[in-house]
Amino acid sequence: MRSPNLAGRTILITRPQPEAEQTADLVRRAGGHPLVAPALVMGPPADPVPFHAAMARLDTYAGIILTSAHGARALLDALPAGSAHPPLYAVGAKTAALLHQGGCPATIPTQPGDAQALAQFILSRHGPGTLFLFLRAESGQETLVHILEAGGCRVELVVAYRAMPITQLPEPVLTALHRREVSAISFFSGRSAESFLDALPSPAMPWWQHTLIAALSPVTATVLQRRHIPVHLVAPHPSAEALLVTLADHWQRTCAHVTARNSSI
Repeated sequence: MRSPNLAGRTILITRPQPEAEQTADLVRRAGGHPLVAPALVMGPPADPVPFHAAMARLDTYAGIILTSAHGARALLDALPAGSAHPPLYAVGAKTAALLHQGGCPATIPTQPGDAQALAQFILSRHGPGTLFLFLRAESGQETLVHILEAGGCRVELVVAYRAMPITQLPEPVLTALHRREVSAISFFSGRSAESFLDALPSPAMPWWQHTLIAALSPVTATVLQRRHIPVHLVAPHPSAEALLVTLADHWQRTCAHVTARNSSI
């Protein structure tokens, strides 16, 4: 993917760590200024017993499904070194790369992208009655589970980590929003968007009137729109790189339009 030009732009990043800092590095390399404000804090499950119980009986599953880097980290942390495990299925290349780095190679869909694509890919390789372990957060979309169960597979959904919402935003972030210094706010999940909005000191704060709102996916955009927040841009693919390129292209088109208009006057 080509490198975006974000020179002179301040991008507010709301995704959890460590992905927030990884995205901040992409913004810096593109010449922009990252403002990191994770709207969710990741932690262990409120009740870790089911997770540890599932880790103790991995031989009963035909595969383990992972749809986030956080789930992948939880699995790697829980697996004893060199222990056997069933095949791993990851939603995309980045989650698979993280697992590979931890010594646990994973398979991704032929056309990676979202949970629906992963579910269809798994159904193409396994027959009815197959049991899978799905490691995920305490709350999330049920699309993958519904598709697999409709195809005859069985899914044991186990909470591997918890995404805890923040209660307030950092003061530098609020100051930057009030001063209209933020060029764009990037939202990477519906949960992050909800947490960010709830942490604002005033629902009437008109921060969206002076900054671009960019969403990683249509699902994330829908969450914002339900809260009456206009979404200006949605990434064509669910990756930080695609989202930043989309922002850069928007500003390039805007500048070109202004230049052409001024030239015609």
